[in-house]
Amino acid sequence: MKVKKSLVFFIPDLTMGGTLSLIKTLIPILKKHYNISIVVQEIKGQLSLDVPIYSLNTKNTILSVIKLNSYLKSEKIDIILSFMERANLISYVACKMTQIYCVLSIHNSPKYAFCKRTFLKRLMGRLLYKMIDKKTPIISVSKGISKELKNDYKLTNIHTIYNLIDCKKYVQNTSTLKTIQLLSYGRFVDQKRMYLLIEVAKFLKEKKVDFKMTLIGDGLKKDSLLDLVRKYQLTSVVFLLGEDSLSQSQKDAHIYMQCSEFEGFGIAMLEAMACGLAIIAVDCPYGPKEILLDNCGILIEDNSDKQIVEDMSLKVVNLIDDSTYLQNLSKKSLERSKDFDIDKISGQYIDVFEAF
Repeated sequence: MKVKKSLVFFIPDLTMGGTLSLIKTLIPILKKHYNISIVVQEIKGQLSLDVPIYSLNTKNTILSVIKLNSYLKSEKIDIILSFMERANLISYVACKMTQIYCVLSIHNSPKYAFCKRTFLKRLMGRLLYKMIDKKTPIISVSKGISKELKNDYKLTNIHTIYNLIDCKKYVQNTSTLKTIQLLSYGRFVDQKRMYLLIEVAKFLKEKKVDFKMTLIGDGLKKDSLLDLVRKYQLTSVVFLLGEDSLSQSQKDAHIYMQCSEFEGFGIAMLEAMACGLAIIAVDCPYGPKEILLDNCGILIEDNSDKQIVEDMSLKVVNLIDDSTYLQNLSKKSLERSKDFDIDKISGQYIDVFEAF
């Protein structure tokens, strides 16, 4: 019997949103081929999967390199896949000291993400991209990110592998609610621009549209979003809920909405499509345009806040007024989501892992 290679997923912690969702989807199928473990810088968050989790118990970058290097050698790890810039930097340096096969993954545009980060984090990210050698494989989750890495940092060993989902997990929308149900979910942070959706709700209420809006997530902007809901007197139509409400909300919703300033390749949108929700999304870099091919969703031009709110609101009204159009978009979403199923994409990860 062929001995399985050992594979480590390295992430800062267990609260990484879409990244953690991706890991949870990958693990069951990759366990057939590899002995998998997870290494984090610190135990923060939870993961209910039957794999060992080891914590470095430090957020310090230099100490993390030393401790990760020690772990990789003591456990005789063959392959490490890291996520996010800090983890990528730590992993890259640690693996250079051990000659372990290191795969880096990039889930956001460096150009757009860096402008939102502290000086130290920007410096760390740029240092990483400048020091990567041409042999190190990089997994990028969108063609837009891959192009940016090639043009701005002259990186060449790039593999574009779209984020994936397990389509079998998702129940197709069965909502019989007459009131149109709008849904969005993700981290409540500046990047996601959830406040624009509350502005959309204000617009719709003023136009006397019959709707409910559910925003699911958590984050630094939660309190300011709640304040905005109260300010506009929308507490009867806009609801901010936790992740435990996601499954039921997906079943009840008709339309998924996304206003992000930038994305990598949004897993939340893929999940909504697998539930058969019609999609309305701002055409931000990158992701939405690559996902919503062949008019399988509605793209809104990334314009001023005021224009985005108006355009998105009018598209919601159009879908409410034209149930046939809404149903067609729902069917197209469901069909398109199959292109991102784990059975179609997971093999691309194995190809990268086996290339060393």
